[in-house]
Amino acid sequence: MTFATIQSRIADRLNLTSTSALTRIGNSINEKYRELASDLGFATVERGISVVTNAVGSRDMTFAFPAVTLTGTTFIPTGTVMQWGGLATVLVPTLGSLIAFDAAKAGGQLSNVSTLTVSHTIGGSANFLIVGVLGDATNDLVTGATAVQWNGTNMTLIGKALVGTNWMYLFALAAPTTGTHNVVITATGVCSVLGCEIASYTNVSSIYYQQIVSLGGGSSTISATGSFSITVGPPVVNSWALAFLHNNSGNALYSASSLGGGTSSNIRTNESTGALIDSGVIAGGVQKILALYNTAYTPPLVLSEVSYDQIENEPAVSDPPVEYALKTTTANSVTLKINSLSTSSFTLTADVLVNLQDLSGTALPAFQEDYHDILIYGGMQIELEKMEKYALAKKQSDQYDKRVAQLRYYIQKSAYLDIVQGQNQQLTVSRNVPLV
Repeated sequence: MTFATIQSRIADRLNLTSTSALTRIGNSINEKYRELASDLGFATVERGISVVTNAVGSRDMTFAFPAVTLTGTTFIPTGTVMQWGGLATVLVPTLGSLIAFDAAKAGGQLSNVSTLTVSHTIGGSANFLIVGVLGDATNDLVTGATAVQWNGTNMTLIGKALVGTNWMYLFALAAPTTGTHNVVITATGVCSVLGCEIASYTNVSSIYYQQIVSLGGGSSTISATGSFSITVGPPVVNSWALAFLHNNSGNALYSASSLGGGTSSNIRTNESTGALIDSGVIAGGVQKILALYNTAYTPPLVLSEVSYDQIENEPAVSDPPVEYALKTTTANSVTLKINSLSTSSFTLTADVLVNLQDLSGTALPAFQEDYHDILIYGGMQIELEKMEKYALAKKQSDQYDKRVAQLRYYIQKSAYLDIVQGQNQQLTVSRNVPLV
């Protein structure tokens, strides 16, 4: 059953129909979902996704969320020599909330101007504004505190790069004035091209990944299409990847159907100025390291896990490290200590357990479907307790516990190999020795 199905069945049984009631039911479902995951220990295993470059002189390495890659296709005329690229970042959700798309506006472009004004409408609940700006072919002219404004409020530059034949910029503004207002771009000189793409979002707290990724301006002759791939992150749970891309072919850029990276991906604007693409929701944080290895060697050099006391007290060795120990954990990251004091930067890769993502919409719980009714009983238990109907809540709790026990037994008997102490030893009995 999907999250929405579980939610609607609880609402139907309790005769609750309001939007606020459905939200509360959703929270109850996810509370029980995480309780169940902790009890039974199910989580997603990701192989080789979390790569951390170690700083020189450090022995600590923090594995957080896996980076996210957006991939897709650009459509241009056959035989075109295309220069393309862009900027990418990550939007972080407000604590306890999920990011939602509000509205977008393709701002178009003008030639040989120093200002551009574009109207946009921000919904009443939206709280974050992103503007991607396409600038001059040669000079960095969209500079200064007042370069881009929303309704007279200065927006913050979060990254810029000379990509292909044009300067590109990303600007952001938290808590923008809602309603219909203007984005006003003011350059310090005449730009050969000045254009923008605009998008607003709800429940965004900040931009987590401050390093802006430039795709560069490489040129290549492409027969009909060209592929692109952008890696951003590591983000925090339920964050969204966002990219502002452009090519110099003068054609619309991207096919939404070919885009990947999160649980959903969307082309928000798509014109010759460029495209705004987002990909949400990014799932999972690192909760446990299963294996750590160095892929600079063939075969990869696998590091041994030892106790923290051992690695803390034994002398540091020269690179590469061959041992590691768990140092600290947080809600979404694991910090390890390696046994070498780095003299150069290098990369280690981990296979990890990834935290569960909160359920929403058509998402499916990460355990056998025949047991998804567990979340109905668990969600109803919490809702009935809120209503102070404790006797009825107890009945749901008992049914929840019964079904969890059945799921636990199912997992143990059918999904895992039986491991018995001494199973590989040969039992030999001498007939000359009394069995006493």
